[in-house]
Amino acid sequence: MDTLTHCVHCRWQAIYDSKVVEVAGDLTPEAVGIDTLLAVACACLCRLITEGSDPPEVIARRCHVLGTNFLPSLRLNDQHGMHPHEGHYGSFCRDHPEWIVWEQGPGLGSAGGARAHLRVVREPAERYDIDGLDLDFMRWPVYFKSDEVKANTPLVTDFIGGSAPSLTKRASAGAGTCFSASGCP
Repeated sequence: MDTLTHCVHCRWQAIYDSKVVEVAGDLTPEAVGIDTLLAVACACLCRLITEGSDPPEVIARRCHVLGTNFLPSLRLNDQHGMHPHEGHYGSFCRDHPEWIVWEQGPGLGSAGGARAHLRVVREPAERYDIDGLDLDFMRWPVYFKSDEVKANTPLVTDFIGGSAPSLTKRASAGAGTCFSASGCP
């Protein structure tokens, strides 16, 4: 194995010590008790971060000791049956209902939604010693309203291109060859 991907972002919550979106462990009060497994996982995440063990930092360091590339994976519209109005989804979508596509998650068709996606994608590239990014478009491949798909499809290319400067900056700073893997429908 020469490359490891690990999910660090889903449901508009970070699975690391994010400065851009809420950390999965910072669940809203109405989420308590909804999903025991999720609550335990989030409590463990908060404990790791509090103790100074931010998962992407630890994983990247271990991968590099083993000579393995590390690509944090970002589930760009992960749903798993959750809806923005539910507490365990996180506050991001509830705070920005105008960016929601098909009552599920933020799309790329609005300027605000696209900028929010880009901030989330750039953060791991700028904060961690990684070798690239895995942009997972497959979890919920709806990024535009039905009548906007054709006109807005170039925005996906622009979005991927917008994540490239962070990776290029890392590579030119001596981080080696950085690359991005994208899963698209």
